[in-house]
Amino acid sequence: MNQKPRISLHLANKLFNTPLAICGNYYSTMLGALQNRGLPVLALNDNGTVLGSDNLAARAERTAPRDSKPYQVFGGIAVISVSGSLVHKYGHLQPFSGMTGYDGIRAQLDMALVDNEVFAIALDIDSPGGQVAGCFALGDYIFSTVRGQKPIWALADELCASAAYALGASCDRLYLSETASVGSIGVICGHTDMSKALEQAGFKVTLFYSGKHKADGHPYAPISDELSAELGAEMKELHHYFASRVAQWRNIALAAVLETESRVYRGSKAVDIGLADGVLSADEFFSQLYQSAATGSASTQGVNAMTFPNPAAQAAAQAAANADITASTEQPAPNADATAPSKEVAVTGATLSDTIPNAARDERARIQGILALDAAASRPKLANKLAFGDYSVAQAQEILEAAAEETSPATSEGTLTQLMEEHAAEPLDDEPSAGGHSELDETLAIMEQLGK
Repeated sequence: MNQKPRISLHLANKLFNTPLAICGNYYSTMLGALQNRGLPVLALNDNGTVLGSDNLAARAERTAPRDSKPYQVFGGIAVISVSGSLVHKYGHLQPFSGMTGYDGIRAQLDMALVDNEVFAIALDIDSPGGQVAGCFALGDYIFSTVRGQKPIWALADELCASAAYALGASCDRLYLSETASVGSIGVICGHTDMSKALEQAGFKVTLFYSGKHKADGHPYAPISDELSAELGAEMKELHHYFASRVAQWRNIALAAVLETESRVYRGSKAVDIGLADGVLSADEFFSQLYQSAATGSASTQGVNAMTFPNPAAQAAAQAAANADITASTEQPAPNADATAPSKEVAVTGATLSDTIPNAARDERARIQGILALDAAASRPKLANKLAFGDYSVAQAQEILEAAAEETSPATSEGTLTQLMEEHAAEPLDDEPSAGGHSELDETLAIMEQLGK
């Protein structure tokens, strides 16, 4: 007989009788989905099987190669993914099995801050939120420590709700794509009353405990009026705390945040009430972050000071090292200054172009060279992909000149509706319609013909 997949006690403890900063409709959907995976409590077990995945335990032991970075770097921008449900002390650097750990995000931020190849950080957010535990500590860390060292922006693509919004709000700037949603500034807590289900199944559970409130919230009896009132008061307190944090991080009035009543806002509506800084596509977001970081205007806290190795000191040290190598073939090496550590200099955006390392400066020139090509003007989307890819200016020029010109998007308010009507009959999967070719297919074909 086939046994239904079950949910572990560890995960159940993160779902019930604890406040969650998560989008309300997602919480309901999640609980509904788990009904067939072992909920309610009668089906719980601790045999190591989580959500019916036989290989999850083995996969949980996998880690990224030690010599690789847990984030991607594009043009000096470290992209940290924040997706799925957010949990405390998850133990994984990257999103895994539909969840992202606050500890993993913190570890990636710490790595990016000391990474010499990174001069700006982007949070790529697509999350309904998660646990309250660990959320605001990470938000405070971003606001008080990360900001001011390196620019950090957040992009809501496509959902940035509740705890996820808290993280986005703590960054220097928060943008969202045209159809993305942000907000849900509030908390929610669920309680399961299984008393009738147990009675119908012929079970009676007896708890033995000391202390009046030791078993508060257990699922074997209806919740008491006293506990219900206490939980309601706790939710109000956490809601006010959440709103006050957003007000501080976003520099908006607390009353304005509370007036949202945990609503979720889409597109420009979020910008109008101060929950976001603008509406940008992913390509526009990374292009603006790159240009703003390079000019020192990426931070909302004034001129953002960044530390880069001093090229002059590096060159002198390298020259001394080369002299030592040459001399060592003829005579014993003298006491050289080549081992002297290179000095660090703090620079602002005004002098960034004079002090940025050669590799980063060359990368900046490559990106700007591609975006400045004549063929890029009529193919902006493809140009952005090539600029933040691994293509030289010459390779990008060949690809752009061979590609068809892109159609300029309409600027009216009915753009989205118009596009939906035009493509309503198209299949909703990732495959092109019969006999047709997607834009990605055409681009790949051009790249294959020209050679990368």
